[in-house]
Amino acid sequence: MATATTNDEEYDRAKAVKHFDDSKISFKGLSSLASPPSGIGPYFILAIDLAKVDSSHGHSIIVELIRHASSTIGFFQIVNHGVPLGVLERAMASIKGFYEQPTDIKARDTLLVRLGPKVVDEGEIPETLRKEVIEWDREIQRLGELLTGLLCEGLGDMLGRKSDDGGELLPALPTA
Repeated sequence: MATATTNDEEYDRAKAVKHFDDSKISFKGLSSLASPPSGIGPYFILAIDLAKVDSSHGHSIIVELIRHASSTIGFFQIVNHGVPLGVLERAMASIKGFYEQPTDIKARDTLLVRLGPKVVDEGEIPETLRKEVIEWDREIQRLGELLTGLLCEGLGDMLGRKSDDGGELLPALPTA
């Protein structure tokens, strides 16, 4: 059976856990005394800057970075995504405000809001955060469409065609 380690030596997790337990040191102490097993390199999350997505040169670089990250690592972080900081702050503050209400008031509402390309019934969103959540949703929809397009472009449309129901990607249908 193949192992998941890249070391020449076999890593015995059970032995390492027992050794840690027997040592009686805390995780804080461990971080200053120990190092990870050899062969495990530093991990990082690729941050992709979307600031120049509208320029032809910047667009092609961003598509290539997204293609590479998606096909190798499987995920990435985006920065300069265009969602205004004020929108994010207002949405977070309104949600925090909802949860900080007295229990008898917030017990009237259940905060389960499914947003997406389908228009949500605004009456389903508690009034204390309705405006902010809808504003946030508009921005996230725009960003989601942009990212889906960049993914499809970067992966050579291997994903198939986009559906209109919010993110399910379907294979191309055969023509008759």
